[in-house]
Amino acid sequence: NEEKVVCKTVDSILRSSWTNIEIVVVDDGSSDNTFEVCALRYNSIDNIQVHRKVNGGKATAINYGVFHSKGDFCLILDADTVLDENAIERMLWHFASDSTVGGVAGNVIVGNAENYLTRLQKLEYVTSQQIDRVAQDYFSSITVVPGAIGLWKKSILNEVGGLEHDTLAEDMCLTWKVRAAGYKIVSDLDARSYTEAPETIKTFYKQRSRWNFGTLQCIFKHFKSLSFEAPLRLMVITDYVVQVLALPL
Repeated sequence: NEEKVVCKTVDSILRSSWTNIEIVVVDDGSSDNTFEVCALRYNSIDNIQVHRKVNGGKATAINYGVFHSKGDFCLILDADTVLDENAIERMLWHFASDSTVGGVAGNVIVGNAENYLTRLQKLEYVTSQQIDRVAQDYFSSITVVPGAIGLWKKSILNEVGGLEHDTLAEDMCLTWKVRAAGYKIVSDLDARSYTEAPETIKTFYKQRSRWNFGTLQCIFKHFKSLSFEAPLRLMVITDYVVQVLALPL
């Protein structure tokens, strides 16, 4: 149900400095006019596909989009995310420079810092990525390639079986699967996207509860596969505890 914002996302991709792209829009059974708005606006553009499927959750929608894509790399974006024009070019560079890279985490920035709550979230996003993500990258222990901007090699997505829908943190689950398969996960803070953060306490609490429960599910699901060679387990658990403690605030 993203009829109000989805075209902003698609238009931002069309403005990208990297022009050899195709765009696959997947409407996961929306009850509003998301599909109709996209189909009407982009039906005549050759490199844009607009699909509608029965509602099955975000993981199934992404897998559906990956299946219908033709490229060697898949950039996964949320429908409320605006992409910086240089982001794709920045992220692709990592694959060209290192064949062992499986995924690249971009830099998610709050784009609607208009009230007290969203301004605090913008500050939180900056600190979590400028400090936490940098440390994780240094120790080869990035915990999640964010769903709001993550670039993957398509052959690796197929190799690990795509996204799974048995957790509420499908992006984190995919990150750990790709690392467990022997590939590097790296970060690029100069590859930016701008997302819509929750504007009310109710929606904020709902989002963070989902994130925390999803993280806990991933810990139980993948704990044995997390590498002892890097302090990944400690980082994951510490990050989880901090989020849980901060949630009531």
